[in-house]
Amino acid sequence: MVNYNVYGKILEPCSSDGMAKTGYTRNGSCALEDGDIGNHHICIDISSVDQTKGNFCEQTKQPDWCSSDMSCHNSNKACPVNNWCICQWAFADYIENSGGCENINNIYCESTNSEALKAYKENKYDPKILNALECIEKKCNI
Repeated sequence: MVNYNVYGKILEPCSSDGMAKTGYTRNGSCALEDGDIGNHHICIDISSVDQTKGNFCEQTKQPDWCSSDMSCHNSNKACPVNNWCICQWAFADYIENSGGCENINNIYCESTNSEALKAYKENKYDPKILNALECIEKKCNI
């Protein structure tokens, strides 16, 4: 199955050499996968290097796996979590809890699955979901 990004082009990998491998099945991509009930389709910079932006793990009230090392993208070593495929619904929480779209880390649009936009458009009657949709549209110039 071919996956497309928010621009309607072939979905690009989210993680790369020197960073932990992401994706629901740890294939490096925010691809649509069977069994992924969280819909991990949005590729963002999860690293907490930019302290002026909201830390994803803190803002979504998760344990701080964001600062951990995991299996590298193309080796057996451990690498830091940088670009990461996050759950669509956690992304909406992240925006809300960070105080808005301007307070979140970078979104990698070429690596963000179009399925996220589709789901957000279908549920935009919910103000939190509408904010997530508008944030992706703004950050990705859609």
